[in-house]
Amino acid sequence: MRNISILSYAKKAVYKQGAKIVVFEFEEMTHKIKKELYNLQKFGITIKYFTTKGKVVLDLREIQRPE
Repeated sequence: MRNISILSYAKKAVYKQGAKIVVFEFEEMTHKIKKELYNLQKFGITIKYFTTKGKVVLDLREIQRPE
């Protein structure tokens, strides 16, 4: 998933498909991705994300304000 698509994926899930929460999977977390996820909170969208290496889930978190 490209960073620019994060907003459109989340808005579609919530507004068109009725999702209460949106979960994203990333191979690695970057500062740019964190900022994009944080900005989704302005839309009132609940976000969780996890990172993976291969098929192993490394991390599952709620998005927090980027440092």
